[in-house]
Amino acid sequence: MSHEIKALIVDDELSGRENLKTLIESYCAEIKVVGTASSAVEAKNMITCLSPHVVFLDVNMPVLDGFDLLESMDSSSFMVVFVTAHEEYAIKAIKAKAIDYLLKPINIKELQQTVKRVVENYVSNAAHLPSF
Repeated sequence: MSHEIKALIVDDELSGRENLKTLIESYCAEIKVVGTASSAVEAKNMITCLSPHVVFLDVNMPVLDGFDLLESMDSSSFMVVFVTAHEEYAIKAIKAKAIDYLLKPINIKELQQTVKRVVENYVSNAAHLPSF
């Protein structure tokens, strides 16, 4: 693949952001973490500036949660992977067109399977774009 897949990590907990970033950098060479955000508001600004291909998104955050963030913007411009300790949001995540749903603590094999799905989706979508 000629392009790295740009990722943004959104989690209100610093340890959650740092842990996921370390796991991606150590085990998922296809993904380049271009930024991390500690809130939905910060994430919205970063998505606009960085144009990530995928957003690893926590559900439970103060003020606005992950679903609020998606409702507030055109989420079709990026893939979403929910990363949360709460499995009860899985159905809502599917309805929000999430590409995957990772439970904390993150299992490396599951993360790698998720990244494989992200890559396949990215390649598939890139194949359908017109070339100029």
